[in-house]
Amino acid sequence: MPQKAAVDWSFPITVQQMVKLGKTSNKRSKEGRSVEQLLKLVGMDGMESRRLNQLSGGQQQRVLLARALIQESDILLLDEPYSAIDPPTRAHLLDVMRQQAEIGQTLLVSSHDWGKALDSYDRVLVIDRQLVANGTPAQVRNTISDMDSVMGDCCG
Repeated sequence: MPQKAAVDWSFPITVQQMVKLGKTSNKRSKEGRSVEQLLKLVGMDGMESRRLNQLSGGQQQRVLLARALIQESDILLLDEPYSAIDPPTRAHLLDVMRQQAEIGQTLLVSSHDWGKALDSYDRVLVIDRQLVANGTPAQVRNTISDMDSVMGDCCG
């Protein structure tokens, strides 16, 4: 899933068409979810015919997530999925990603968010030109806190 800014939101297509662009083939697996099911999952049901330029930032992020999910890949790479969205949308997207992890999909998320979202992940890697910390959110917080007390701000 690209950052929101990497998409031309003035391109004259609908939400439904944008999600369909994520499909890698015309075949649908037995477990495959339809565009409508995915839009409902991300909280965008009923908005299939809306133009991209009519969407808020949070709605755009939800559409990008639905487009990524339609690929049915084993691994999902998400680049700053929470940038420029409101707290309720952030919470909803975190719930959707947790559901995906629970059904066995691996999610790799790049983020600068050190807030509550960090606790939503099973494992956290902190990279600042090199691997700085690796572990559960609590372990990483402890490692970073220990490093900050010895070396100053390591990851800013």
